[in-house]
Amino acid sequence: MIAAAVRYDDDLGASPKPLGIALDLLPTRGKDPVAFTDFVRHGQYENGRWRRGEFRVSASYRAGGLGNLYELMHELGHGVHIAAIRTRPAFCDWPDSDVLTEALADMLGVTAYEPAWQRRYIGAEATPSGSSRARLAGTMLDVAWALFELKAHRDPDADSSAIWAEITSQYLGIVAHKDLPWWALRGQLIDAPYYMTNYALGAIVTEALRARVRELRGAEAFASPTPALYAWLSDRLYRYGLARPSREVVLDFLGGPLTPDPLLEAIAGARLGR
Repeated sequence: MIAAAVRYDDDLGASPKPLGIALDLLPTRGKDPVAFTDFVRHGQYENGRWRRGEFRVSASYRAGGLGNLYELMHELGHGVHIAAIRTRPAFCDWPDSDVLTEALADMLGVTAYEPAWQRRYIGAEATPSGSSRARLAGTMLDVAWALFELKAHRDPDADSSAIWAEITSQYLGIVAHKDLPWWALRGQLIDAPYYMTNYALGAIVTEALRARVRELRGAEAFASPTPALYAWLSDRLYRYGLARPSREVVLDFLGGPLTPDPLLEAIAGARLGR
């Protein structure tokens, strides 16, 4: 699993080690249970030349599987993004919108669910509809968690498990177990209130960005990566950090307004078995 994710970045021209991205993936006692990526040292210009930063991907993997592979590719998506930021120190940080931050990571991360990618990097592939459903199941759970947070914080005295059971049974068709607090699977709900909204809204941005990339770079741009793609993404999306407002960066890249249409089309395609 790890080798497949790293080989993808190698082909993208974004090999973790040369970019200064360290992988901390072994389970250890006391380690943060939430996978994350962050700066260890920010890059900066020195005498007109860029000194690369240092970054770390932290996660705990005891097994492989498509879900863990996607998560790792998402975290590496964060890494290759922040490694490409090129601006002065005051702006050399995450973009000013966490929605865009998560969307950019998922722009590469969800490629794990493309059958063509699976065939190339794993040697086996799921059906297109099976892959789409596996991917969108996670997306819809993120939407459900975002809605859960809004409802739970609006009424702090309400039974959290009852709120979660109502949402997942009504919208996702999951049997309601009001006695089980399985909403608590996401650590962000505990230490980062309302952060789940960034994943939910980020899914809209992710799909819009991916549609634009495929329009401009070809349908197989993500499944068949090249260093030219990473250089292009770095120039068009990654390099700004805080130097430009996220809204401006996204709208310039899209060449028009942001709409949920690409995500809705992906959902419709999964329902129809495409």
